[in-house]
Amino acid sequence: MNDALVGKRLTVGKVSKSGADEVGELSLKNFKDVTKNLLGGVSRMLPFVVAGGIILGIGFLLDSGNTGGNFGITRDIAAWFSGLGKVIFGMMVPILGAYVCYSIVGPQGLLPGMTAGLIANAPGMLYDSSTKTGWANTWGRLFPDSISNFNSGFFGALIGGYLVAFVVYGCQKGFARFHPSVRGVRDIVLIPVLTALAAGVLMFGLNIPLGYLNYGLGEGLKAIADYNLSALIGIIIGLMMAADMGGPINKAAYVFGTLTIDATQNVYAGIRSTNGGTVFMAAAMLTGMVPPLALELCTRMFKKYWTKKDVEQGNTNWFLAACFITEGAIPFAASDPKRTIPSIMVGSAVSGAIVSGFGVTLAAPHGGLSLSFRYYKFKTMVKTGLQLVTMVLQLGWQF
Repeated sequence: MNDALVGKRLTVGKVSKSGADEVGELSLKNFKDVTKNLLGGVSRMLPFVVAGGIILGIGFLLDSGNTGGNFGITRDIAAWFSGLGKVIFGMMVPILGAYVCYSIVGPQGLLPGMTAGLIANAPGMLYDSSTKTGWANTWGRLFPDSISNFNSGFFGALIGGYLVAFVVYGCQKGFARFHPSVRGVRDIVLIPVLTALAAGVLMFGLNIPLGYLNYGLGEGLKAIADYNLSALIGIIIGLMMAADMGGPINKAAYVFGTLTIDATQNVYAGIRSTNGGTVFMAAAMLTGMVPPLALELCTRMFKKYWTKKDVEQGNTNWFLAACFITEGAIPFAASDPKRTIPSIMVGSAVSGAIVSGFGVTLAAPHGGLSLSFRYYKFKTMVKTGLQLVTMVLQLGWQF
């Protein structure tokens, strides 16, 4: 704020390979690096997903034994944790939009980007077909009831954040010649108001086609279930989660799993459980945990084939796997990529097929201790056993 008040030249924040923030000049070149901008939004969104998902998972854990649509909120203590987790989890789409815009045009992009993300979530104040009076449904009442409930979710946050960045860029360049004495007004009042209005106008139109796109994804998932193709998708997710161990391919599979929770509004057999979880979300999480866990087992069971440093590194992978940190496999892949990468990809693919084939679902978009299964007791034990078999197969491939 002080920089804006004294008229300091606007700059854009960039994220270096080391993760530290760097400062660069505002430029149209920033729009061309789509991958960087997408990952910039996803990386800033992940803490909200992790924290919200784990707290939500605690709610499910405390509500164990209950079934049906109210699973997770039946007991009061469970409802407290689940409510908090939902609030934090609900921030992920707005944060995604905010930081996609931020990665392109800097701090001035946070307000319009987050506005786009909030609108993409279709809050009841804007869209609520059950009422057409008062403060509810203020936008939806302008449309037919058939489309008033659509939300564009991740698609809206990504595309809206990107498009509104052009408006921010135009405002910053267009108002660059303001006298230093009034630049504070420009940066604190004029640009925020104009870009927020622009975000509203853009999302007012975008929410309709992108809402249909979100709906189409849900229908596509239903078709996958109807044709019994869930296991095939699980295999593909497993391959992607292990391919680069936390890189863009891994993130794409994770985002797809999260999209399935957002898109499947109804209960689809074989895809979505009564607690809101989907098999593809579970596949993404479990297959992401397999590489570090399998390598830990491998270094423990076959110590003579590993160096002392490898064994010590493997010892930390128990914790990394439990927290869904696939990156724990990277040191092993870097030292021996020809054997490590194919083996973890095969292991994760088999895990994905097992998870999807048996209908394991996950409502919280994070793995580890927050996992919850649709089946219990004996069936859960069978699935756990099959997971161990998968890891044994992976160890065999490794050697």
